[in-house]
Amino acid sequence: MENTDLLVNLPEFLKAVKDFQAVGKSENPEFTLIWLKAETWLKDRFISSMTEDGLSKMEEFLRIRPLDSDTEEDRRQRLLAIENKALPYTLRKLKEVLGNTSGEGNTDVLVEGFSVTIPVKLASLRSLDFIRETAEQMIPMNMHFEIHVIYNRWRNFSKKTWEEMKSCTWEDAHQNEKWQKGVS
Repeated sequence: MENTDLLVNLPEFLKAVKDFQAVGKSENPEFTLIWLKAETWLKDRFISSMTEDGLSKMEEFLRIRPLDSDTEEDRRQRLLAIENKALPYTLRKLKEVLGNTSGEGNTDVLVEGFSVTIPVKLASLRSLDFIRETAEQMIPMNMHFEIHVIYNRWRNFSKKTWEEMKSCTWEDAHQNEKWQKGVS
C-alpha cells in the first residue's frame, strides 16, 4: 500500500503549520481507504489475484455456482478454465483445458473414429461435472464421448500390511493421487 501521509509531500516550512497538520491528520484515513480500494480493484482485474469478493462477482457474472466445499483455489481454477475455453476447439485445446481444470496428467483424451473417451483419475473427481460440461461444449455433435473414472486398483494395496496402512484414512486411500499412480 502506498504511503498516505499527506504531510510527507509538503515542503518542510509547511509541515510546521498547524492548519496543514490538522488537514493532513483528518484526510489521511480517507486517502488510506482510497488506496486500499484501488489496490483491491487492481487485484480483482486478474483471476490469479482476485479477492473473495472479486471471485464472487465473477462467478455471479458467469452464472457459476461454487460448491460449498470449493476452496478459493478451486474457484480460481474453474474461472481460468472457462477463460481458456476459447476457439478453436481442437484436440490439443481440449487436452489443455482439461489439464488446466483437473490438474496435469489427471485426464486424457482418446479418439477412435467418431468416439471420444476421456479417462479421469479419481483425484480430479470433484471437477467431473465441469469436465462433462467442457466436453459437451468442445466435442463436435457428431462424435460420441464417454467419461471413465479410473478408480484405485487393488494391486496398489495388496502388498501392504495393515501396519503400513495404519497412517492412512479410508478417504486418503480412496482419493490420494499417490495410490492412483501405484506409488508405495
